[in-house]
Amino acid sequence: MAAIAACQRNRWVVAATPYSAANTTSASRISLSGGHRESGIVDHRRRARLRLRRERDLKLVQSKDKLVASAIGGWATDSSPASIKLIGVAEILGAIGLILPAALHVAPILVPLAAVGLILVMIGAAVVHSRRHELPNVAINVVLLALAATVAWGRFGPHAFSA
Repeated sequence: MAAIAACQRNRWVVAATPYSAANTTSASRISLSGGHRESGIVDHRRRARLRLRRERDLKLVQSKDKLVASAIGGWATDSSPASIKLIGVAEILGAIGLILPAALHVAPILVPLAAVGLILVMIGAAVVHSRRHELPNVAINVVLLALAATVAWGRFGPHAFSA
């Protein structure tokens, strides 16, 4: 059986069909959303998350002017281009340090160290955003700090990788 998802009249449905069936009229349909309004809200939120992620990930390669003009780049007005690049490098290295050492079983001690590095980056980001009175960004930084702290606590403590 194959599951086929499609958006019909702003309503997502899943059709289960046999692989060899050319005729899909006997497919059973299951509604995944309540209709126009809910799917529109979900789609809008998804697009906003993707846009914010794209803008966040481009700190390393975007110019300062483009970052300041973006929706989340107000903080960059007070920073030099070199410090913006340094923040981008620190975030990318932290993300790589959380994933690759454990996945490749090479120097797994780097996982909690990367988490501690991300904790320091999030503390700095929270301070900058709180000084600029950007409370939604402070909340995001606190959540990311808590996640990184959980990883650091777990990997330094009871759930450390065994040698």
